[in-house]
Amino acid sequence: MTDRSPKDGWCNTLSLPRVVTLASDKTLHFAPIPELKALRYEEHKHNNMNLEPNRELIVENEFGMHYEALIEVDIDKASQFELRIGRSTDGHQFIPIKYDVKTCRLTFGDKEADFKLNPNEKTLSIHLFVDGCVGEAYINERACFSNNLSLSRSSTGISVMATGGNVKVKRFSLWKMKSIWLDKDIFTD
Repeated sequence: MTDRSPKDGWCNTLSLPRVVTLASDKTLHFAPIPELKALRYEEHKHNNMNLEPNRELIVENEFGMHYEALIEVDIDKASQFELRIGRSTDGHQFIPIKYDVKTCRLTFGDKEADFKLNPNEKTLSIHLFVDGCVGEAYINERACFSNNLSLSRSSTGISVMATGGNVKVKRFSLWKMKSIWLDKDIFTD
């Protein structure tokens, strides 16, 4: 934790080590280091979910504050897809990770960036790491966001929502994450 606010311009955020490669189309691709898989435990799978437009689907009511998620969404028919993390039980509080197909805007909490799917891409892929008050999201291996998160132990739900058309969530895998520290009680949920 830190006593600084994100309004101060920095807040002790350190991103995960990543692998950066040059793709055949001469663009950079980003992926978390494979060694992070060793921290996974207690997998939860929610594959092949169909989302109707404008209907939030709760994936997990409570999942903790330290996890990894892999989400693959067929976004071909929708105008927007939103992953909501840190969702309160009443649904009023959450942190969005949202992609708008029409505006080609990607949002992660209070941060936004331009991100355009390639013409042959019909799948939006989100690889997310949440570690307490820090989150990092890799999008289609071509963008990476790190952000300070306003999570609380009472708001740890996860949900998804789409607008503008039906969406198929082909893959939704969640893993709780162990601490890398020898004293395993330092960052428990």
